[in-house]
Order: sequence, then structure tokens, then C-alpha cells
Amino acid sequence: MTAGRTVTASFTACGVASVRVQDAVAAIGGTAALTAAVSPAGSCAPSLEADWTTDGCPGASVSPARGASTVFHAPASAGNCRVVAKSVADPGKFDFAYVIVSASPREPLSIYVGPQPYGMLVWTGLAGGYRLSVASTGAGTLTTVSLSYMTVGSEYVGANPRGDMAWDPVIHGIWISLTGEDKVVKNHEKYDAGAQPHGVLWTVSGLWVADYGSDKVTKLDRISGAVLATYDIGQWGHAPTGIAYDGSTYWVATTTGVLHLRGDGQLIPPVIPAADAYGITYDGTYVWFSNHASNTVVRVTPGSGSTATFKVGNSPLGISPGGGGTVWVANTGDDTVCELRATDGAILATLKTGPMPYGVVFFDGSLWVTDYGADDVRRLF
Repeated sequence: MTAGRTVTASFTACGVASVRVQDAVAAIGGTAALTAAVSPAGSCAPSLEADWTTDGCPGASVSPARGASTVFHAPASAGNCRVVAKSVADPGKFDFAYVIVSASPREPLSIYVGPQPYGMLVWTGLAGGYRLSVASTGAGTLTTVSLSYMTVGSEYVGANPRGDMAWDPVIHGIWISLTGEDKVVKNHEKYDAGAQPHGVLWTVSGLWVADYGSDKVTKLDRISGAVLATYDIGQWGHAPTGIAYDGSTYWVATTTGVLHLRGDGQLIPPVIPAADAYGITYDGTYVWFSNHASNTVVRVTPGSGSTATFKVGNSPLGISPGGGGTVWVANTGDDTVCELRATDGAILATLKTGPMPYGVVFFDGSLWVTDYGADDVRRLF
């Protein structure tokens, strides 16, 4: 067994204070001290009190169960587990802490990330190392897992973060759509978008936003967040959900069709019919999108516009390029993910997930899935 590290979500107590559990190391067969701290110091003393519990780790314990700090003990036989901290001052507010104990960096692992997790994104930290971030629509949080150290932290970003997120390598931050606020957010700064924004896409020309509630695509300046252009796509498709970029042109998934757009927002015909398209991605050769209502995925060849349709599981949503010329699809309706060979759509593998898988990401030989119905992100291998 290898030791895990713990960081935590922050949560607001007394309206202003941000409470965090400080970084700690969990020694297998030993103990780790976990301490809640309040910032700014002294602004809300009751928020220092937390109720501490363990979950998913037989034989583990915390003592005391309530207080500003506790001691976590993990037996030598411990498996994957977590420590949860709930604010005494505001117990209804979403907050948690983790000690992740893993026997292998590739073994299956489930990490609680809060109610109704949706999109995922892998990015690189300033100090190096990769992170996996998950947006939880029910909590309004962004939870980040360090894939190098298996630390977990979370922060509140806004109401109903939904759809694909975008990594901005210039400002070194994540763009997230806030469907409940009609805004997008990066590094805690919020900017106006269209109605009910869903997927976002970062390019050197700007940030593209799929405005689900207004049948528009909004383009923002990638530095200032100012609106550069708004493209009305309602005559071609309704309720856009996501955007992909093939290196020169843009592909917009809507509930009625997938649109191929030039950089000035003009349509490159024809519109590709879709049955409630949600997931959309470009794998370097093909554009792929999922038809949530017809249990299929569609492969599009950008140069010719030719398409091929392949049957998958029930109610597919998220879709991600895999390794060696494959794609992975999250089938929300039957709690599975499946791997397709890109050249002919043959299903190479079908794996069971938790309830209602939404997002899927294949990275560095591991497959991660958000389980919307279980409030977790799951590493299947």
C-alpha cells in the first residue's frame, strides 16, 4: 500500500468564511492529523467546528468525531477510503475532505465529488503534473484530483456548472459554463454569456460557448471575457450543447442536428441530423458525437463531411478519444461505457460503471467516468 494525501473542499460558513482541511499525509498502519482552518482568520470562529467520519475503509477511524481537528487512523489492510468533514455551523453546505489510500495507481477507484457530477477535464498544473477536474451541477463546485499525488480539493464556482469545460493555457485556468447564471467563469471571474450556456471551447481566436437556451453560439475574448460575436444558429439547429474544433472549422452539437461552422459563424452545409446530440469531440482524424435519443454515435470525416453511424448502449452522452484509434462512450441509460474501434465502429469492450455515467475521459492509460447518479468520479482502470 502507498500513502495518500488529503486536501479538501472549501465551504462557506456564517456567510463569509472559507474552511479548509490542511494538507496531510496518511500513513498506512499509522495516523494522520487533519485540521480545519478558517480564512480570513477569526472571521467566523464557529466554522472551525466539523463533524468527522470515515467511509469506504473498514477499520479506519477518526478521533474525536467533532472538533476543529481530528486524528485519522488507517489500518495496514486499508483500501480506498475517504474522510468526510461536515461543517457544524452550516451542515447543509457541501463540503468534504479525502484521504485516498490506493494499492495501485491503476486499480479501480471511486472518489466522491458532490451531487450530480457532469463534465471532466484533464490539465497540467503550473508546477507540473496532471490534474483531473470535475464539475458537479448539484453543488456548484469544481473538484480537482491530482493524478500524481491523488490529492483531492474542491471549490464553489457558481450555479449549475454544466457541459464540457475548457483549459486555457495562456491564463492557466479553466473556463466553465454556469447554466444557472447565464455566465461563464474562469479563475473566479464571471463573464456574461448567452442563455443557459452548456459546452465551452477554447481556441486562440477566442472562447466559444454553446448557448442552450437561446439557440446561439457566443464568442468571447479569451483574455478579457468581452463578447466578440454572437451567432444565431436557430435556423439550423436548436438547443446547442457542445462544440468541437478540427483545427480549422467548428462543429456544434444541438438537440436537432450537428452544424459545421466557419470561424465567422457561417454554416458549411449540410446540417447532419441528430437525435438529441450531447457529447461531441475531435480525435485528430474524425469528429464524433453521441445521439442520446437513438442509442447511437456518429463518426464524421471533416474533409468530406461523410458520416457513419454505430449502435452503442442506451442513452449515450459523454464521448472521449481512447488509445490506439478508439473512442469511449458513456451510456447513461444502462450504466456502462463502451470502447469502439474508430475505423469500423466495432465494440471492443463494454464495462460496468456506477449509476448514470455522464462524462468519460481516457488519459494516460486510465479511464475516468463521472457517475451522475452516485455523486462520484470513478477510475475503471
